[in-house]
Amino acid sequence: MEPSTADAHTNGTSARSLVLLYIEDHLESVSVMADILELRPVWRLVHAGLVSTGIEAARTQRPDLILLDMHLPDGTGDQVLTALKQDRETSDIPVVVLSAGTIGAKAAPLVDAGADQFWTKPHDLGLMLEYFDELAARL
Repeated sequence: MEPSTADAHTNGTSARSLVLLYIEDHLESVSVMADILELRPVWRLVHAGLVSTGIEAARTQRPDLILLDMHLPDGTGDQVLTALKQDRETSDIPVVVLSAGTIGAKAAPLVDAGADQFWTKPHDLGLMLEYFDELAARL
């Protein structure tokens, strides 16, 4: 898997498949997310490793959820979030921002900018699975 391309990874088959776009440049994190989604086969993982491919994948794949890393090789998560929320085609997609840092003062401006939630790494598996289930029930 090359970080500069949007790749799809299917995690099981279901009559109703939901798409999770993970914009993340660290392939180890993508692999962990793929393993997590094996617990929720209704979700299909699409990966993009750059700002540019992430925004394009959001437009072309029309994901049901976007997980967005804050630090990418060609820009920041803030830039992606702004672009997604300003685009009529992607503005309604829920975005969860992920950061390896502490939440602190970072969360409020991101939520104000349109992020659904702000999660820190390492991931809280219970929180993630609960959120995936709640979102799947609403869609």
